[in-house]
Amino acid sequence: MNISKTSDRSVHTHVRRALDEASRTREALLAQFPDSTDDLAIEAQRLSIESVLDEVRSALTRLEDGSYGMCLGCMTQIPMERLKLRPWAAFCVRCAAPAAGRHAPVH
Repeated sequence: MNISKTSDRSVHTHVRRALDEASRTREALLAQFPDSTDDLAIEAQRLSIESVLDEVRSALTRLEDGSYGMCLGCMTQIPMERLKLRPWAAFCVRCAAPAAGRHAPVH
């Protein structure tokens, strides 16, 4: 089921709310960090938050253009369990694993 094209607007609304909340949370976290620092640990945390925020924004774009829920790697449906845990996921576990440098079970 492609969530963007589902007739169940409550699912679409729930996903939209989860992504909006994830975006607000990360934006609030970023506001607490200095613009620049020599502390590598703080810089790494800031970059990690920015990376997830970019993923969340991309997921919002996919939700609006109708491609949300489809793996950008293999073009199959991302399992609902994965989307519930990570609503901004752009890849199924199988396609995400090589990028993370680890092996994952086949979905």
